[in-house]
Amino acid sequence: AQAKPQNDTLKTKIVINKKSPRAITAKIKNETAPKVVFNKKSVMPLKGQEPKIAKIVPGESNSARTTRLAQEVEAKKRAELARAARPQPVRVVRASWSGSFDPLYQAAGARFGVPWQILAAVHSVESGQSGDTTRSSYAGATGPMQFLPSTFRAYAIDGDGDGIASIHSVVDSVYSAANYISANLRTKGSIEGALWQYNHSWSYVSKVLGIARSFGY
Repeated sequence: AQAKPQNDTLKTKIVINKKSPRAITAKIKNETAPKVVFNKKSVMPLKGQEPKIAKIVPGESNSARTTRLAQEVEAKKRAELARAARPQPVRVVRASWSGSFDPLYQAAGARFGVPWQILAAVHSVESGQSGDTTRSSYAGATGPMQFLPSTFRAYAIDGDGDGIASIHSVVDSVYSAANYISANLRTKGSIEGALWQYNHSWSYVSKVLGIARSFGY
């Protein structure tokens, strides 16, 4: 007889068919079923399988998105309420002056403590009391009150409340001139010194003062 190998675990089972006692069937039973063992320390997949790796995709969670959208809606509502509560600027309309800038000079002068006749005289000398204009001098001064752009930026006032301080606007220019002359009054101590600072010429100062006196200064 041939010797079986030591690791042979197969057993033979004899089965008798009750319907036919003479029929005998031999069945071979494998006592040891193959087992598949996963090595938890190894990330290598079994043959024929792909590794399943969880991917973390950065992004905004649903709850965070809901919170953010609610905050944006609330901020928009607050901004709209703030705009509605803000007082609306009153624009000065040229037609309401009946051909005279005096109310403009008086309003700007009262705000900055400058005699309105001085503003009227400066306006007269600089541009002949023109309205909105882009007129410029050889030195680069421009607008109704003939400001240098750098000086205007330093003392610019939005006189008509339209949200823009324009060097070419007569209203903005007169208010800005009042602001500038007022600042010069504080540093120079006299209207003559303030006007000289506006234009470094004593003949200019004398001319402006003469016109201002004709207006009742």
